[in-house]
Amino acid sequence: MTDYLVLHSALPGKQTPQELLDHLSKYPSFSQLQSSAWFVGPGLSAKDVALAAREHIRNGETLLVQALTPDSAVAGVNTAGPNYLRAV
Repeated sequence: MTDYLVLHSALPGKQTPQELLDHLSKYPSFSQLQSSAWFVGPGLSAKDVALAAREHIRNGETLLVQALTPDSAVAGVNTAGPNYLRAV
């Protein structure tokens, strides 16, 4: 299992979508670190997190899913345009 750090950044003047926090918090392995960073524990892949969050990302906002352990090679999800998220 791999742990993931989810970083969400909004452009100036925009708020972090509460819907994203609400959605991710439904997972039992989720715990909130701070308003712009979330730790998603063992049991979820980067793709799982990306797919769950993609629908909640608004124009001009970015979601980065970062694996915290080097043994993970789960492919991320990329979308074109100003809304995008990726797993590294």
